[in-house]
Amino acid sequence: MSMELLLVRLTPAQQEAIAADPELLDLVFPEDEQASLPGVLASLHIDADTLEENYLEISAILDESVEEYEWMRKAANGTGTTIRFDFGYGDAFVLSPEQVAEIAAGLDAEEWLRPDSDEAGSVLAVAAFYRDAAALGRGVIGGVG
Repeated sequence: MSMELLLVRLTPAQQEAIAADPELLDLVFPEDEQASLPGVLASLHIDADTLEENYLEISAILDESVEEYEWMRKAANGTGTTIRFDFGYGDAFVLSPEQVAEIAAGLDAEEWLRPDSDEAGSVLAVAAFYRDAAALGRGVIGGVG
């Protein structure tokens, strides 16, 4: 079985457009060929602004310690705000630019991005994605599919 963590970093205007019409996420993460993105989403760079990582690998690391990794849990599972769009395993979570910055700082404090890390590539990719999204002032919408 495959479970992927799907994340997209968005400007506030892009995030607002998706919150108003969650089905736009079908265009961001298409099952088939990538279609052109309409309106405010047209400036989204699919390769740079999306991330797909192995959720089972991430959750296995998080399951090693239920008391640790608070920030990676928030990065992989959101913090409570959702929109009605089912990636396959529940609704999509929505994180504001402020929440993304807080999570990125927390991931840094948990030392996910240290150069000598021996952690799996999936968690390192998630941490780097949040760091970059925070640096750009972007929000994140994500879920597990």
